[in-house]
Amino acid sequence: MQFDDHEVRDDLGFRPEDSDPNTVDGFYVQARCVYYEYQRQLREDIDFSNLDKLQYEFHAHILNNIGLFFLDYRGKNSWLKAPEKGQIGKAQWAALNQAFKPIEGGFDKCDMVILVSTLPLVMYSSGWTRFVEKFVDEAQEEWEFKHVDEHTKLLALMDDWKVAKKGSRELFVVGGDVHHCGHTDIYRDGRRAFSQLVTSGICQEMPKEAVMIFSKIMMGTSNKIDDE
Repeated sequence: MQFDDHEVRDDLGFRPEDSDPNTVDGFYVQARCVYYEYQRQLREDIDFSNLDKLQYEFHAHILNNIGLFFLDYRGKNSWLKAPEKGQIGKAQWAALNQAFKPIEGGFDKCDMVILVSTLPLVMYSSGWTRFVEKFVDEAQEEWEFKHVDEHTKLLALMDDWKVAKKGSRELFVVGGDVHHCGHTDIYRDGRRAFSQLVTSGICQEMPKEAVMIFSKIMMGTSNKIDDE
């Protein structure tokens, strides 16, 4: 499992006060402890007397020949107070570069890797995302809002790992958070690189018809990221 903002507070990690070192952090301490008790302890023992030694929330695993990498957007910008801007952060980038190093990296012997990202790795186009942000400020969290260089770097890193051993590796992305479900094919230079499944299609009531129409239009629009 990987924690999501709705399990703590909407937009966790993306509000200005979350990364402000002067913000009173009592709420974050409580949220962090509950997350550790109910989720992180499923994969490791936690020393609750010394939480400072836990420096990151992303994690990776290998089960037989399948690699799993769980991205973190929430913890690094809230209780961990990561100083750097951007979606990933230095420590997570270092782990990604090591895991997806095409040869002799952490996933070198894996036939398949599943990247789990609570934010969809690919959602609406940059234009649509900026349009939606005028009505729903959560769009600021999305990769397409203002992270083109970092976005391209991550997608290229994953695809470079896949093609390093032609025909013997597969890669898949699972996303959530956005109250939509759907699937995306991601291409690079005209070649299908890998696919994404967004799994957050559960809601309490049917969205308004106009919202559904706009969603279908936006999700059906192709988008070019950088020159690839």
